[in-house]
Amino acid sequence: FFISSFTASLAYTYIFFIAIYAYIAMDRIPIWIPLATFLFMVSAFLSNATFFGVITYNLSIDLIAYTATLTEAVVFTLSIFYYLRIQHRENATLKEQVMVDHLTGLKNRYYLDHFVKKKLDALDTEGKTASMIILDIDHFKKVNDEYGHDVGDRVLATVSTILSGAFRKSDVVARLGGEEFIVLLYDTPLDTAKILAERARYLIAKEQFDIEVPVTISLGVAEKESTESFNDLYKRADDALYQAKSLGRNQVRLATIGVAKNEGS
Repeated sequence: FFISSFTASLAYTYIFFIAIYAYIAMDRIPIWIPLATFLFMVSAFLSNATFFGVITYNLSIDLIAYTATLTEAVVFTLSIFYYLRIQHRENATLKEQVMVDHLTGLKNRYYLDHFVKKKLDALDTEGKTASMIILDIDHFKKVNDEYGHDVGDRVLATVSTILSGAFRKSDVVARLGGEEFIVLLYDTPLDTAKILAERARYLIAKEQFDIEVPVTISLGVAEKESTESFNDLYKRADDALYQAKSLGRNQVRLATIGVAKNEGS
């Protein structure tokens, strides 16, 4: 009896620590598993103590009952927190999925509507500026027509990766839809935005896409005026983009109030 009881004690102890490790490190099992194992471990040790006469049989039974009640209470309480944590993580994942474009991994229109506009308003309150870049991929329809949408999607994904690396961590790079993208540069004047836009244009132009259609981008850049709305800022940047495309593409154009000008002017 002693050998089998002692072996059971060691076995339950081992299983208990393995269960604790799995719960903490792997986070794939509910909390009741290690705690139930703890109850078995305590019962086995109490059986050993009773066998050696350290405690009486009745006391052993009382301690087992007490341990079982306490374990049940702990399991119930911690299980609530466990499932709340799971629910919180799932909600965070769903929230992130709503704000992210699934093809490119960039932020999407939902993010722009719910967060960027508020951020621009906050910058106005703080007396800080911001710049916006609107860009799209030149001749992207030709890529889709000649190579198919699978290749087009690959081009979009590669361009998105390059754009993410071309801008700073504080900048927001988002896909508006199709081949059109937007970049928000907080607390950034026009001259700095122009440099970053030109860097992005250069990196895309020198990338090898393994297709005969050259992949380049055209960009329009505008700096936010005091109290200017998101839509008005977007309109000026988009007008600058239109000029970049109409003047030959693969270039950066800067916008002023009501007028777009070349980056060198």
